Amino acid sequence: MGEANYYLKARFVSEAEAEAALPKFKEFLRQAGEVHNLWQADRMKPKPDFYEKIRAEFPIVYEYLKTLPGALEADFDRLNGLAGLLSFGNVETEPEVVNDEIRYWEYTWHFGDWYPLCRFIESHFGAEASAYISDEYADMFDCVHV
Repeated sequence: MGEANYYLKARFVSEAEAEAALPKFKEFLRQAGEVHNLWQADRMKPKPDFYEKIRAEFPIVYEYLKTLPGALEADFDRLNGLAGLLSFGNVETEPEVVNDEIRYWEYTWHFGDWYPLCRFIESHFGAEASAYISDEYADMFDCVHV
């Protein structure tokens, strides 16, 4: 399975707002890692109470899943539908505040889609803007100016 480094920056109005959002974002990542592991264990034999368990035990992730079109529908493809959309929160990298930004990186599945994560950081944690890049799609030598 291919993997890559993903880098996310979320800009806030001020450093104070970024600092205030950081503990909530860390809790979201912790929950997301647990939900990812539950999903991986459940995807071959889906349990009917999967989403109820998430709603009850991982409320921030449940809010995130509500933003993904169809993710909570009964006919959603639980085998592969969440692939790449929960590809974060599984390692011990810690997000940090740098000036007015939260910065987070992770070595994860190389087809991860962090756009929904960016949108959720904006809508749920109050970031003004956010974006990500994967080193699989970026040539780091392009970032070095000589």
